[in-house]
Amino acid sequence: MKSKIMSRVKTKTKTFKDTADRPLRLWDDLIGFEGVDAKLYSLWAEGRLPQVVIVEGREGIGKKIFMAKLAARFFCQTHTACGHCEGCHGVQQGYSSDMFWLETEGTIKVAEAEALQDYLQYQAQTSPRLAIIIDIETMNDQASNRLLKILEEPPAGVLVLASCNRFDKLLPTIRSRSVRWRVEPPSVVESTALIRSRLSTADMFSDTDILNTLRMFGLSISRTLAHLEKGSADQKAKLDRLRTLLLLPMKGESLRELQDLIKEQGFKAPDLAQFMEVALNQSYRRIMETGRETSLQDFRRIKHWRRVLSQVYRAGGSTKNNLNVQLVAEALLSPTET
Repeated sequence: MKSKIMSRVKTKTKTFKDTADRPLRLWDDLIGFEGVDAKLYSLWAEGRLPQVVIVEGREGIGKKIFMAKLAARFFCQTHTACGHCEGCHGVQQGYSSDMFWLETEGTIKVAEAEALQDYLQYQAQTSPRLAIIIDIETMNDQASNRLLKILEEPPAGVLVLASCNRFDKLLPTIRSRSVRWRVEPPSVVESTALIRSRLSTADMFSDTDILNTLRMFGLSISRTLAHLEKGSADQKAKLDRLRTLLLLPMKGESLRELQDLIKEQGFKAPDLAQFMEVALNQSYRRIMETGRETSLQDFRRIKHWRRVLSQVYRAGGSTKNNLNVQLVAEALLSPTET
């Protein structure tokens, strides 16, 4: 069975079939998600859980680790995701015979969806037979259409559990055949404590630094960690310059410098919008706290950037694929109110 599926999947897909690079997913330090895995397992045990559940939450808050913990509930000897029994170890190492873990480094393509469809045709050795799909919204159209064949009539004993950042990016036909379960980010206090415990250079950052970075990345723990670990004086200077440029007239050299900085930082438009929002809030608070004489032009520029943010967020909710920075660049070219 394994060789048959592997012969059809020649990508970087990570499933329980991999032998050379099995991921180890430990949930001991998972924060947030209080009782969600227990609740979902309880609903399944009572026969009240639909066969297709999509867990939605912000990027980087730990959904992948949570999905491993949730899967372990079904294979754990005590059904508590104890993390120590054979069933839990199987999920952590990625070799449970009744679990298909679908996770790619990019787009989920039709080959992965076909492999999943083939896998689910086999009868489970235990119940249920799990299909775990990480970031289901990254499926391309062909894969989504193939997945629909599974969701329209899931085989008996099959439970499909998926995670996503944006439920509204999924095809309407997929949304209509699944149940959405929304999870919120951990508290800021919990997130800050976890980030500090994991930083190799924690003494370089104050709690305020960590908090501001968390807000900049939409409370994403993983992206905050990556940013702080990668942070340097040069990058900090660029971000400070970006914050300053937001309140300058967008003409000539200022506009070109801003656009160059955007490209250098590799921002996607929603990420840039989040940073802009934090930067504008900080600028506004700084103006109010210092009590300095503020020109009407400052507030008009803030109003202009609010309008830009509105355009970015509105477009982000209406398109299926991730926005690129071109949307923001076009918005920057619009004249500031005077």
